Amino acid sequence: MNTFFYRGISENGDFQSGYYTANNKKQAIIELQEKGVIVDKIRFSYKGFNFFIKKSSFKLVINSIYELISSGLSMSEVLNFLVKYNSNPKLNLSIQLLLNDINNGENFSASLKKQFTGEYEFYFSILETSEKVGNLERGLKEILDMMDERESLNNQIITAITYPVILFFLMISMLYIILNYVLPNIISNLDGVVSLPISTKILIYIEIYASPIIQLIFLVFILFSTIIIVNNRFTKSKKILERILLSVPVYNFYLNLYTRGLVLKSMSFGLRGGLNILEANRSIIYSMSSNYMRDKFKKVIEDLENGNRISSSYDNLKLFSKLEIETIKIADETDKLQKCFTILSKNLEKKVLGRIKFISKIIEPAILILFGLIILIIALGVMMPVLLTTQNIDI
Repeated sequence: MNTFFYRGISENGDFQSGYYTANNKKQAIIELQEKGVIVDKIRFSYKGFNFFIKKSSFKLVINSIYELISSGLSMSEVLNFLVKYNSNPKLNLSIQLLLNDINNGENFSASLKKQFTGEYEFYFSILETSEKVGNLERGLKEILDMMDERESLNNQIITAITYPVILFFLMISMLYIILNYVLPNIISNLDGVVSLPISTKILIYIEIYASPIIQLIFLVFILFSTIIIVNNRFTKSKKILERILLSVPVYNFYLNLYTRGLVLKSMSFGLRGGLNILEANRSIIYSMSSNYMRDKFKKVIEDLENGNRISSSYDNLKLFSKLEIETIKIADETDKLQKCFTILSKNLEKKVLGRIKFISKIIEPAILILFGLIILIIALGVMMPVLLTTQNIDI
């Protein structure tokens, strides 16, 4: 199905414009005419704009619909209201497409899935379950809560690491400028000094060896940034890069920790949103960006389909601690899995945030002390030869 933007005149003689989905332009014109719209202009909607919507407007769509549905309006009334009174261009296209599909008899979740795929699959499972039980409002609320919690956690992590990272790169940049543009001139003026003090010798060694190390740090940073960009844009290269990165212990630790948090959080919201254990685990796969973890998690699905307990399936992943596995096992036997996953998820978040904040508090003064020591060495290295030369002249 393709998306077309059209302009025309309705049966009442009013000017009308919007977006319409059809297999081709001819079909779109015929169907619009059947709906009483005389088409003046119609063009293919640029796919790049749809990509922009997918990335920036999913939460906006869900939030707008939830606010109106919670006030007692039906889905059709909500969409008509948004089409008529909404002024946000990002939202207009999505709402218009939803309205067209709803009027053609499609479900809300099925229509939304056409526009937002991949990473949003978990949310669609919650929406489908909510529609089946006739409580779409609850499903929308669960999705918004989950997205808010994820954003809050990400913001806290970013806030904790931003200052140390900026401070580190400022220090490295200033050192690079001093070592490459200031020190060479100073050291060249010390050629006549026969006996150099220790601080000056250290300064010369820093000038010789530190500059290449700083350049290497910048190159590693550029390489890492390039890997992230390539990893997010190209599927084939993503698999190759992941195989390489899996051999790096730091990446393995981060991947395991991230996946662990994702599973606990998704299970908590999935079970709360009405999904059963198997449905929630199937949906989690679509939220995973790592092909390696996705393949591992498929074995969990197979175990669950064969009737195995969730605790034994998770134990085979070698992802969770023994305490977490035992807690899940007890919760499974007492039918309190949803509460169990909520508690485990919050405990893991507190633990990770606590460690990040603790490390950042240590790193900040450490960087300042290191930078201060380097400045002190530079100052002593420059001043000591001058003082020694002055003393020799006086003698």
